[in-house]
Amino acid sequence: MEVLQDTYRTINFGPQEYEVPNEWKVLKIKETSTLNGRIGWQGLTTKEYLKEGDYFLITGTDFKNGRIDWENCHFVDQDRFDQDTKIQIKKNDILITKDGTIGKVAIIASELSKPGTLNSGVFVLRPTNKDYVPIFMYYYLNSFFFSSFISQIKAGSTIAHLYQKDFEKYTFLVPSIQEQQKIAAILSTVDEQISTTDKIIEKSKELKKGLMQKLFSEGIGHTEFKYTKIGLNLEILNGFPAKSKYFNNESNGLPLIRIRNILKGHSETYYSGEFDSKYLIKKGDILIGMDGDFNIAKWTGVPSILNQRICKLIDAKAPFNLEYLYYYLEVELKKIQARTPSTTVKHLSIKDLRKVNAYCPPLSEQQKIADILSEADAKIEKEQEQKAQLEQLKKGLMQQLLTGKKRVKV
Repeated sequence: MEVLQDTYRTINFGPQEYEVPNEWKVLKIKETSTLNGRIGWQGLTTKEYLKEGDYFLITGTDFKNGRIDWENCHFVDQDRFDQDTKIQIKKNDILITKDGTIGKVAIIASELSKPGTLNSGVFVLRPTNKDYVPIFMYYYLNSFFFSSFISQIKAGSTIAHLYQKDFEKYTFLVPSIQEQQKIAAILSTVDEQISTTDKIIEKSKELKKGLMQKLFSEGIGHTEFKYTKIGLNLEILNGFPAKSKYFNNESNGLPLIRIRNILKGHSETYYSGEFDSKYLIKKGDILIGMDGDFNIAKWTGVPSILNQRICKLIDAKAPFNLEYLYYYLEVELKKIQARTPSTTVKHLSIKDLRKVNAYCPPLSEQQKIADILSEADAKIEKEQEQKAQLEQLKKGLMQQLLTGKKRVKV
C-alpha cells in the first residue's frame, strides 16, 4: 500500500462526519442495485423445510463468517424454488439478513453445488451497473458504516426488522473500480489468514480432545483403573446472591461475574454492595456455570465477585489434584448436560457435581496429565491471540481503506 496525495471533502454518514477523497462517489442502493427477498404472500413455512433435496434454502442461521454453511442448509421442493426467479441465488450475490439478527452479511463466493433460494428473512443484493464490485460491497457492508446504519434502525425497537424501503435509501461511498478491487484483495488476504488460523485452532482443539480421551481412560503409566466420587474430596462454593439494586456499569465497586461472563474473562456489570470476601475470585480460579451449557473455565480476568448460579472449585484433597479435576470435569460436564432432561434451560446442582465418579490415578500421574493438557491449552490460547491480532488488523485496515484515509496505488 502507498499513501497518495489527494484533496478531501467532509461528508456526513449518520451521526458522524468523515474526510473522504474528492473523487470518491456517494451512491444509493436504489440507484445502483437490485434488492429482492421472498415476498410475504408466498407464505413459505418451516413445515416445508426439507432435510434433503435438490434445492438449497438459505436462512439467516446459515451465515457463517461471511459465507453460507451449506452443511447446515435445509432444502425446498422445486415448486418453491421456481416460484420466484429473482431470489434464485448465484455466484457473487450478496445476502443480508432482514429479520432476527438483522444486518448479517454473506457473499456467495463460488458456484453452488445445487440451485438455491431464500427464505423470507434474507435479502439478495446485486449491482445493476459498474458502480461497484460485489466483493468490495461485501466488505463495505461488514464495516462500521453499515453497522452504524443498523444500530439506528434497532434504536427504540423491541423487534428489529430491516425494511426494503429503508435499505434502498442507504448511501455508501465508492472509489474507482480498480481501487475497489485492490482494497478487496487486501482485506481478502487478511480474511484468508484468519480462516487459516481458525482451522489451526480447530485442529489443536481436536488434538486436545483426543489427548483427553486417551489420558482419562488409559492414564500415562498404565495404572490400574480406580474411580472415586469427587464430592468426597472436593470443596465447592456456590456464588453470591448479589442484589440488583447495587448493579451498575460505571466501574463503581468490583466486576460481578455472571454466567455469560465465564468464558469472556470480563464483565461490564459492577457491584457496589457488601459481600463476603470468600466470594472474591482471582486469576486461575476454576468456575462452573450451573445453568445452560455448564461451562467450566479458569478465570483469566481481574479480581471479581462470584454471582449466584456459578460455583467455584475451592480445594481438592488427596486422592485428587485440583488442576487435574478441572480437565476431567471439562469432559464430564458435557456428558452430564447430554443426560440432563431437555428443558428450556438446563440446571446443574452441587449435588450433581459431587456425584461425578472420576478416574483417579496416583497424584504424580494426575499432575503429569494436567501438565500435558495445560500445554495444549497454552498452544490454543496463543493461536487465539494470533487470530485476535489479525481481526484487529482487519478492523484497522477497513477503517482506513474504506474512508480513503489510506489509499492504494492502482
